[in-house]
Amino acid sequence: MRKKPGASPYDLLSLQDFVRVMAYAIDGAEGIEQGCTHTVRKYWNSFTAAWRRANPESPEIPRGTTRSVTNVSFPTLILERSG
Repeated sequence: MRKKPGASPYDLLSLQDFVRVMAYAIDGAEGIEQGCTHTVRKYWNSFTAAWRRANPESPEIPRGTTRSVTNVSFPTLILERSG
């Protein structure tokens, strides 16, 4: 069941929500409760690559959107998770 039926990989707000949920779902290692930001970035890069492979007929997620997620969402997540 989809929790956000209007979600789309082409919508910036949907992707920001996706990354936030993904970041909080990643378990840390070596006694650290949360996954580090580098791990979140790797998962994000894996997602975008997998999306391109799984949907070759669909348009690629716009670079401006993916950059906004990494340049805006990641610093915001760091502040959220550290505070």
